Amino acid sequence: MKHKAATWPLPAVLTLVLLLSACGGGTPDDSDSSGEAAAHLNYGAYIYGSSLEPARSYDSWELVRYGIGECLVRFEEDLSPGPWLAESWELDPQDSRVWTFRIREGLKFSDGTDCKASDAAASLERLFAKSAALDAVERAEVRSYFTYESITADDASNTLTITTREPTPDLPGCLAYPWCAIVSAKAEAAGADMSTAPVATGPYRAVSFDPAIGCRLEANPHYWGGTPGYQTIDMQIIADSTTRSMALQSGDIDVASYITYADIGAFRDDPAHYEVHELASARSAYLYMNFDPARETSDPAIRQAILLCTDNATMCDITVGGTYRYGPGIVPDTLGYGNENLTDPFAFDPDRAAQVLDEAGILDSDGDGWREWKGRKIDIDLQAYENRSMDVFAAAIKTQCAAIGIDVTVSLTSSDAVVLSQRAGTYDMACYNTLVANTGDPAKFLAYWYSPAEANTCGYQNEEYDRIYAALSQEFDGDRRRAYIQQLQQILIDGAAVFNCGYYMSNTCSSTRVAGVQQVLSDFYWITPDLRPAA
Repeated sequence: MKHKAATWPLPAVLTLVLLLSACGGGTPDDSDSSGEAAAHLNYGAYIYGSSLEPARSYDSWELVRYGIGECLVRFEEDLSPGPWLAESWELDPQDSRVWTFRIREGLKFSDGTDCKASDAAASLERLFAKSAALDAVERAEVRSYFTYESITADDASNTLTITTREPTPDLPGCLAYPWCAIVSAKAEAAGADMSTAPVATGPYRAVSFDPAIGCRLEANPHYWGGTPGYQTIDMQIIADSTTRSMALQSGDIDVASYITYADIGAFRDDPAHYEVHELASARSAYLYMNFDPARETSDPAIRQAILLCTDNATMCDITVGGTYRYGPGIVPDTLGYGNENLTDPFAFDPDRAAQVLDEAGILDSDGDGWREWKGRKIDIDLQAYENRSMDVFAAAIKTQCAAIGIDVTVSLTSSDAVVLSQRAGTYDMACYNTLVANTGDPAKFLAYWYSPAEANTCGYQNEEYDRIYAALSQEFDGDRRRAYIQQLQQILIDGAAVFNCGYYMSNTCSSTRVAGVQQVLSDFYWITPDLRPAA
């Protein structure tokens, strides 16, 4: 196979060289003190967060993804909660609000200090305090996951006890979410900057960080889980998937997070040099619709017409080359929440889409080809970003809506900017790919449409939805939780409340020089101690 040269913007390359030079080297042929080549990995990824601060929204994902931070609980392959920094936990049989976690012995932070139960408690308290001090658009939504009456620690038994304000059946899953990564509050008090060089417990520590360029990682010599496989790792921010593909082919990077359908065939066809790690993920791509009465998307006829005029199955199978699978529910069907029982009253039917608008009096009164709503031309602001084919979906939706007289303006930006716009309410439709089962099941994700929730930034209100969601939030029985989740999905479908693009097929491509690369449902664990040079 012929290897193509990567095309790198010159300023980015120069900045990357300067960044790596400032932290003592960083090329794959650096040598250690013995003169032998030090193990080094180059990992290319799309930019997500702007810092490594766990209290800032999605920035916590990078803290865990990069192998810097770890939580009390870790998701297993099936998304069930498993031990991590906590080796076990139990729920008080007399009080369903009280959970006790036994912290693993011998834990140390990356600065060599002990990590005890009291340090874990201080980290969680820090998370709540720091997030509360941030702007509502930026802060981690930890309070929408759980709130507590008390967090107490006993270092003698190395146990941590959390008493929640309300019964929280999925608390272990909440604590597995990356913003609950345990960091050293003591180190921060002594001057450590948690946004660029957090002191945590993972196999690697950050020695430099620039959100426009990447992060230099170094093996944590105090790691409790053994010796990490690489001495240094460069997480290189390469926003464009084709550029990531070219960099992997040229050998400039060793692992690439997400390669599009247009480029992935080159790696599938060359198993001698590359491995492709794929799975039907726990992610959905969807359009979050704004219900603000001043916006066109608040009108049910317009939402129904958008759903009816778009051929989602063809978009998934053809337009994005099978990297998504279509289904009407917002929760991926691989997770087992009764999607086979869902009905879709707004399946693809462009003639009916036009009829719905006509019957609602939403017409093209001036003959310019565009319908009007409340006396003005319909022009829907659709915000999207390039990663995971969100831009491709947005362009296809724009074209299909134009056929029924609805103009859509696509604004391409970063995923972080889409989230900030979504939280600020400055959008009509926001195209986003997200992990649906972010606490092990979709309950917290479905809070996006629960009217009392802080996460509900679209303004959706439905009394039946609220009643069922309130019951789900305190239900411990798994079968009843699954039934509630199915019901909530059907309510959203019937109300044309959300546009589901499809269920994402996750992938990571790597050189055969690298061992231990995994693609997991949770999408939180990229850099692990299992990553190492292939034998």
